[in-house]
Amino acid sequence: MPTSLLDTPYDYDPLEEAGAIVGSSVVELLPANTCMVAWAMERSNYLAIESCGKCVPCRLGVKRIAGLLEGIVSDLGVSGDLDVLDEFASYVPNGSLCGFGVQAPNPLRTAKHYWPDHFQMHIEEQQCPTGTCVPVRAHRFVTKHVLP
Repeated sequence: MPTSLLDTPYDYDPLEEAGAIVGSSVVELLPANTCMVAWAMERSNYLAIESCGKCVPCRLGVKRIAGLLEGIVSDLGVSGDLDVLDEFASYVPNGSLCGFGVQAPNPLRTAKHYWPDHFQMHIEEQQCPTGTCVPVRAHRFVTKHVLP
């Protein structure tokens, strides 16, 4: 959540109204120069590793989210990537068998909701808004995705 919401009471209902969840009760404070696209990528990569792999939407969807974010962080993203990310952010929780998959797209959703300018600058200007991102890929992977 951005600094403008720091006064939000740490309770279920107020956090939900602000677009957050209590989750594991971890509060992460980030430096002001954090690129939220890179932050979402790091969280998505972690979640892709932690997925048990039992259900396809979580197993493949979270990996696909992480891969798209890697491309955007590496300034290889295109405007259509944001639409594909939105599709996966709704597809993964709707098809997952447990709470892990339901919550897995939350870092992406949070970053896109509160810091859309970070995504736009990476894609439209091919540069990091904070100047902190290091490319993690040299080539854009183009794959066909099929969502219901």
